[in-house]
Order: sequence, then C-alpha cells, then structure tokens
Amino acid sequence: MSRELGPGGHTRVRRLPEKARYDADTVFAILDEARFCHLSGNVDGLAMALPTLHGRIGETLYVHGSKSNAIIKAALAAGQA
Repeated sequence: MSRELGPGGHTRVRRLPEKARYDADTVFAILDEARFCHLSGNVDGLAMALPTLHGRIGETLYVHGSKSNAIIKAALAAGQA
C-alpha cells in the first residue's frame, strides 16, 4: 500500500477534489513521466512561475534553476528548498 503525500493546506485540490490523487505511486508516476514542470509562488506580492526541468531520485525532487531566480531565492530564504 502506498503512503499518502497530502493533502495539506497548500496542496489540496479545490476544484473537482474527487478526481485528486495523493498516493505516492501516482504522484511519482506523474513526475517521472513529465518532461518539465513549473515552479510557482508569490514573491513580494507578485505571482510568478518558472518553467524548468526536474528529476527525481527516491523521494527527493531536483529542479533546474539558478539561486538568483526570484522564486528559488524566496524558497531558499524561507527554508523551503
């Protein structure tokens, strides 16, 4: 049986929540099949998105990006990266 990865306060699907899946097998399968991802966040009151490449080893997700990018810089400053 796969463990659940959510939902959390920031990861809960609000539109058509009955279609959401939070089990690790489903989440990891989606990540492994995707060719790229988007990191998004609110930085200094502005919504931002960063299209980027990603890769996963075990339960660790690696994303390509520069530490000078506003979204990555904000995540690092908040201790979320």
